[in-house]
Amino acid sequence: MTQRSFLTCFAVILISSIAGCDSSGDGTGGSGGQGANGGGGNSTSSGTAGGDQGGAGGQSTTSSGAGTTSSSGGTGGSMCGPCGANAACDEQGACVCDPGFSGDGQECIDVNECIELPNTCHPSADCVNEPGAYSCACPSGTVGEPEPAGIGCSALYSEVSAGTYHTCVRRIDNAVLCFGNGGSGRLGNGLSANQNVPTQAGAAYNWKKVRAGGTHTCGIKDTGNIWCWGANSFGQLGLGHTDTQLLPAYTSLDSKWVDLATGETPSCAVGEDGTLSCWGRNNVGQLGTGSSNATELSPVKVSVDPMAASPDADWKMVVAGRDNTCALKNSGKLYCWGQNSNLQTSKTGGGFVNAPFLVETAAGAADSDWDSISTGLASCAVKIGGALYCWGRNAEGELGDGTTTQSAAPKQVMAGTNFKLVRVGYYQVCGITTAGALHCWGRNQTAQIQAGSAGRILSPVQVGTDTDWVDIAAGLPHTCGIKGDGHIHCWGARVFGNTGDGQFGYVTEPTQVGSADGYTLLSAFGEDTCVKDKNAKLTCFGNGELGQMGTGSTQSEQSPLLIPGAPAVSDIAPGRQHTCIVTQAGGLQCTGSNSNGALATGNTTNSTLYQNIASAGKPWAGLNWKAVASGELHSCAIATDNSLWCWGYNCYGQVDSATAASNVTSLIQVLPATAKDWVNVVAGQFHTCASRTDGSLWCWGRNNTGQIGNDAPAPDEAGCANKTGPFNLGAGWSSQISAGVNHTCAVRTDGTLRCWGGNANSQLGDNTTTERRAPVQIGTDVDWAQISAGNVFTCGLKTTGSLYCWGANGTGQLGVGDLGGRKVPTVVGSATWKTIQLGYAHACALQMDGTLWCWGSGEYGQNALGLSWFQSPTAIAEAK
Repeated sequence: MTQRSFLTCFAVILISSIAGCDSSGDGTGGSGGQGANGGGGNSTSSGTAGGDQGGAGGQSTTSSGAGTTSSSGGTGGSMCGPCGANAACDEQGACVCDPGFSGDGQECIDVNECIELPNTCHPSADCVNEPGAYSCACPSGTVGEPEPAGIGCSALYSEVSAGTYHTCVRRIDNAVLCFGNGGSGRLGNGLSANQNVPTQAGAAYNWKKVRAGGTHTCGIKDTGNIWCWGANSFGQLGLGHTDTQLLPAYTSLDSKWVDLATGETPSCAVGEDGTLSCWGRNNVGQLGTGSSNATELSPVKVSVDPMAASPDADWKMVVAGRDNTCALKNSGKLYCWGQNSNLQTSKTGGGFVNAPFLVETAAGAADSDWDSISTGLASCAVKIGGALYCWGRNAEGELGDGTTTQSAAPKQVMAGTNFKLVRVGYYQVCGITTAGALHCWGRNQTAQIQAGSAGRILSPVQVGTDTDWVDIAAGLPHTCGIKGDGHIHCWGARVFGNTGDGQFGYVTEPTQVGSADGYTLLSAFGEDTCVKDKNAKLTCFGNGELGQMGTGSTQSEQSPLLIPGAPAVSDIAPGRQHTCIVTQAGGLQCTGSNSNGALATGNTTNSTLYQNIASAGKPWAGLNWKAVASGELHSCAIATDNSLWCWGYNCYGQVDSATAASNVTSLIQVLPATAKDWVNVVAGQFHTCASRTDGSLWCWGRNNTGQIGNDAPAPDEAGCANKTGPFNLGAGWSSQISAGVNHTCAVRTDGTLRCWGGNANSQLGDNTTTERRAPVQIGTDVDWAQISAGNVFTCGLKTTGSLYCWGANGTGQLGVGDLGGRKVPTVVGSATWKTIQLGYAHACALQMDGTLWCWGSGEYGQNALGLSWFQSPTAIAEAK
């Protein structure tokens, strides 16, 4: 026997003399008593019993019982014990802990199976430890099979709402979760960080509605109270102040609310008493109060007649767009107000409307059968019978009528098909039919409608074949919907994590694009990038919405694409909406948007393929070209005789300040005509700069933030007035210059760096956010070799090939491994670089071996990761 067992038996003998023990383990039956497993008596035969097992019972000579003799010890009683709590004797007579406990049989401790045992529950389930046991359960708001062998737990949702770049959903347990762009706290989780999976907003589980706006979010709880969070610079949270809120904040003090709307900067709600209140920005009458000059920090009442003695109390439903609002009355009448530049209020004439305006399908119709509404840059509404009408902006096909002509009059969409709801996004529209089918139309640049289609879909197309859609929400680059089983699916650009699949569409460090090397030229602008390989072949990726890829289509490309049919190139210049190239033969060709004459074809017809500039009978007919630069809507090129020519959008004089026309469809030579010493030209969004062989630097065009560098006040830009002509910034400049959206940088011949213009995001790099209307030196370094200006950030190379970046960093465009901005030049990694080029929110660079690396935003595929958007509806990830 063990020592513990021997002492136990010895103590029992002394006390009761009812059991026999033998220290050898070969027990000889003694004076028998009542055993644990049977009666025992005096045994004259010996047997073998190990541990605490008594000898086998013989013929009992007492009245307590009888046994049978056995040479093996028979079935004598177990002699262990007493055992500790949660323990019992085993077959060998030892005290052992019960299942679910561990210890020596005297002291047994509960085993936490949720920690100690692998695969206790499905990873998606909650494990609950219990004394001696455990249980698996699906978390709040989820259903499924929590056991390890099951399918797991998945969340179910009852409502979805999309802002510009974020999405919020209401789960079946009435918790609100958000994902996507977290700037200004719009996700409500106490942070300003982007989230690529749903994260809970606040801690409440009693939400009834949730509405995601441009940069803020609001919800109604089952108490009827409104809570809001996010950006609040215009009082859009209704809190009586303009402080940003990172968590849901209580808005309503004396009312209960039944409906709610959030736009870009206004918010509105319908009270339980039928009154309508709005608050926030009101610069274009989006609050409907009859004025357009007051920002309201707290809710104010809205009536059809702003001068009414008492507010209207028959409102039923309200929705808000970017800067406009629509509301439905109990009578079925529909009113809209606010921004009307795209006729989205249904009133002719444009401008804005500062009080509710009656929407009619025909003059005098006074329609009173509207059932549900949605608004953005276009507006759409469903009638009680299911007929769907849209009006307003149509540049992307938002009206679904097969054209791009906007309309103040409501136009019926898919006549003969009945809809139960419609949702207007930034540029796309989606509706669910009464049969549960989903149809969408409008902008499709990031597959926010469907994959494999053109960048604009002018008529409704069915998304998939499912007929169990119950709710839909449209943001700017993405769309999300709820199926009949309660699962949410999203598709489109995932740039800030706004599709909720656990991934972002940006990268924060330089990442190699493919494995090809030998690239010799790189150029980027806006959301596009193009490279030339050693064979002079052209490869591009990014936004193709207006044909600027030159592929023959308007699709965007999220991976590098060798442009079919493109000629061999010597220079490349992607702009924001068009691209121009210089061919190896010295020709000049362009593709893309031509509404402002940016293709120099002598007309305003867009093209999805490269077209030669019009030159027959022109002064430049005999010229060959060597360099080209493109901005937002204009371009400039240097001929082989070193003359400089520009064309395209000219509202600010970025083509030619002496030309009154806002659109220049043919080339204009930059004066003086005798100047044939131009070395380099760059095009910003709406300004141009160029250097000459004498070291002088000239800039012209828009100067609203000082990007021309002439140290002059911002000119009056109303009606394209006061075009800024070429300004000479003096001598001593190298040919390394770059023009961004609203700032300019250039390297001087002594290796120092100067920047000027807009600086709200420290894109100038002078450790301030102060606008500079004249060049300022950046630091004291004298080894700058190259510079590139983006939208609100800048990067440059030193003579050693090291890379420095500074300015805004919301999509990782600085390449420093995080999303934090930098006010001064900050080194990026340790690689040696050959050239750097910036777009609006992304960067690409070539290393010395000609390999291509990109980072920053991939909303339109411009960072070439190939993971910029979903091709079709895909279930979101489970919440954190």
